[in-house]
Amino acid sequence: MHTYITRPAKILIEIGFDRACSMHAEDDGGLLLPLHNTADSLTLQVHSMPSSIQSWTGGRPISNDTDDYIFFLSKDAELYGCFSNAYHERSGGHLGLHSKDGPFWCVNQELHYRKAILFGDEEVANLILAERDDAAKIKKFGREVHFYDDNKWTEVRYDVARDAVESKFRSDDKLKKMLVETEGKIIVEAATDRAWGIGLVEFCSTSDEGEAKKGAKNGDNCWEVHPSEWSGLNLLGRCLMDVRERLLRE
Repeated sequence: MHTYITRPAKILIEIGFDRACSMHAEDDGGLLLPLHNTADSLTLQVHSMPSSIQSWTGGRPISNDTDDYIFFLSKDAELYGCFSNAYHERSGGHLGLHSKDGPFWCVNQELHYRKAILFGDEEVANLILAERDDAAKIKKFGREVHFYDDNKWTEVRYDVARDAVESKFRSDDKLKKMLVETEGKIIVEAATDRAWGIGLVEFCSTSDEGEAKKGAKNGDNCWEVHPSEWSGLNLLGRCLMDVRERLLRE
């Protein structure tokens, strides 16, 4: 017997909110696939969640006001481009938060390096470390990790990414200031990726061929798809908000 989570149910798993959210993967119908650790011998207790809270916020209440959100995507954007995992850190990069290895010039480099090390693929790990400028190549190497186990990676990826993001912003006072100054805002990666992003781009658009592309907002900066209907987990946005809160507590 499997335990399933549907979006309307909005339930919280007692194995920990962060871990539970990072283990979900929605299908196109909005139904979350079964958690990989769920089995007949494992009992999960669930509690109702307020309708104003979504998994992609990391337990934070959502807002109906578009001005309460910070959308980011491109590493080259003048504003908030530094929130991208592919952003080239100009301070010389960051070291591992706990291991102090590196330096890593972008979060994606550390993320895929940790993945390769986790599965014992030192050859790919070295290729990732040797790449000093091309985030796309790093992503390609990360997909070539031998003995990769998606269930195992899914269990740890959020913590790995959050540590990398924290080290990145602690290593550069300018970046740290920019993140802290977003206090109170909900940070979301406007990517169609439904793990790291919200599953949507920021604005609706139409291609040169006339094909419509749905976005979170329309041209009037009003919701086209309300946040309560976003299908992505927004793992990167949550990492940024978690790190921001840690920095604000200091």
